[in-house]
Amino acid sequence: PDTTTYNSVINAWSKTQADGSAQRAESYLQHMIDLHMAGMPNVRPDIFSFTSVMNAYSKSFETNKARKANSILHRLEFLHKSGDSTCEPNIVAYGTVLNACAHTRGTRQEREEAF
Repeated sequence: PDTTTYNSVINAWSKTQADGSAQRAESYLQHMIDLHMAGMPNVRPDIFSFTSVMNAYSKSFETNKARKANSILHRLEFLHKSGDSTCEPNIVAYGTVLNACAHTRGTRQEREEAF
């Protein structure tokens, strides 16, 4: 499997609202990161990988989904600042996190924290 294969799987998980789908998407992203760091150049997470995971959280019914999507965004920003040009945050990435914030449910504190 390569980046395209993993991105397809992550994207598929982002399209469902099944319980645990966002965590599954994130676990595939983490697996990609681990493989790339272990020296597999054909498996490299990119902007699409990260945005798909953020989208999975955005569309989920997870508690703290805004916090989780924002955490993924911070990982993306860190990689870009570390020199990875394939991980440059874009308007889609920021918009996806804002969408997660706008659709956060839960306690009043969770909703206020999302904003």
